[in-house]
Amino acid sequence: MPDAPSGVAVSRGDGAVTVSWSTPEANGAPITSYIASVTGDPSATCTVVVNSDSAESCEIEGLTNGDPITVDVVAVNEVGSGPAFTSASVIPAGLPGAPTDVFGTSRPGGVLVQWSPASDNGAPVESYLVTTVGSPLRTCSVRVAVSLLDGCVVDGLTNGVEYEFIVTAVNAVGVSAASVATE
Repeated sequence: MPDAPSGVAVSRGDGAVTVSWSTPEANGAPITSYIASVTGDPSATCTVVVNSDSAESCEIEGLTNGDPITVDVVAVNEVGSGPAFTSASVIPAGLPGAPTDVFGTSRPGGVLVQWSPASDNGAPVESYLVTTVGSPLRTCSVRVAVSLLDGCVVDGLTNGVEYEFIVTAVNAVGVSAASVATE
């Protein structure tokens, strides 16, 4: 039987993970395949048949964003399956959803822009960015860990002029799509 693969690394994706590893010792018979599976869930697997030396990664799909997992990787040869190497824990996640229900309230020289929180899609929302649509370009941002409010004031605007705003959410994966523009 082959040894356990080494250097197992798992990269999170949106509802998926990419698993990679280094080729272990085959111990007398060539390695014919690798099986990577979510620990405790044998239905969430990917199998790589060895056709060349580049059979060292695969993707496991159909995972739930926000649920931590580990992955077991085994090498297989004609003698049998070798021992598993278990990865560190990883949490599949995607970009946050776009903020919704955006509205603005006029204030002297600015607008208080508020919104409903975005869905985190497996990774907590870290901040929001409000941007004017068109000219002049003005922004404000809110770090979620610092503020309990879902809103911020965009300053430097002219009283009596209508402005449109978009709001984006940011998590560890990246930046959401923009909210629907609002006045």
